[in-house]
Amino acid sequence: MEYFRGFQLIHPDYEILTSAIKTTYPISSTGSKKKKQEQEPEEELSELPEMIHAGRIIPLYPSGEVLKSEGLDSRGFRKILYSALEKLKGKIPEILPNEIVKRRGLILREESYREIHFPTDESSLDTAKYRLKYEELFYFNLLIEHKKKEREKIKRVLWPLPESETANKVRKNLPFQLTEDQNSALQKIKELTNKEQPIAVLLQGDVGSGKTLVALLTALRYIDNQIQVCMVAPTEILARQHYQTILSFLGNMPFLGIELLVGKEPKKTDTKNSIELKKETRYLSLEHTVFFKKTFTFLS
Repeated sequence: MEYFRGFQLIHPDYEILTSAIKTTYPISSTGSKKKKQEQEPEEELSELPEMIHAGRIIPLYPSGEVLKSEGLDSRGFRKILYSALEKLKGKIPEILPNEIVKRRGLILREESYREIHFPTDESSLDTAKYRLKYEELFYFNLLIEHKKKEREKIKRVLWPLPESETANKVRKNLPFQLTEDQNSALQKIKELTNKEQPIAVLLQGDVGSGKTLVALLTALRYIDNQIQVCMVAPTEILARQHYQTILSFLGNMPFLGIELLVGKEPKKTDTKNSIELKKETRYLSLEHTVFFKKTFTFLS
């Protein structure tokens, strides 16, 4: 458990002990050594029905002065968790389908909770980690599929969009030919975005492979059809770089309502929580901190 704006559970590190008195350095789950611990009196170990503080792999939980003052050091957490697991024995439901548990060779959920905190051996610890990782990824993928199904229920108007004359002009004015991969990506994105349902597309490529140009040519189809486009960059420097790159690709073409907006240089009517853009703004390149912290007027 960790305290940072509230308590939160975290995965413990572990210490391997060969006797009731600590004689070795702790070994964390990542393999790093931790500071040697003080010896603990053996008489305290008999308070619990099982040796949970020595003679086995024991969990180490990060703590702080405030938590330690309340008895919530690693020893205190072990007592609480051991007691909780004992009381919940046979009561922790399995949430993965039985077929998947058998097919993937997973241990049961209850067993994974016990082995992640009080592992029998290193092999059992690895098995518990694998089970919990698989469960997390399984439900993460399930959530993605659910969101996809919900998105497919939405029907958009004006689709499919007509071709973009501006995009065709930009391509003709380029001092180079698009690569085969760029053309393939543009065609694939066009097919996906022509559907009635909203779509999310991940475009991957090495640095300098031409992702920005593909994004611009795709965006121009929307801009030509009076739909606003927003390009969000992780930093101010990158937002400015995208802005200049887009302007260079467009050359002497008519103004398309392209604007740059970054945190240190707010434009338009900028109040504490909102930014009013010009009605003719069609393409906005901005820093992500601005996008997520402000409310925009005239941004579709």
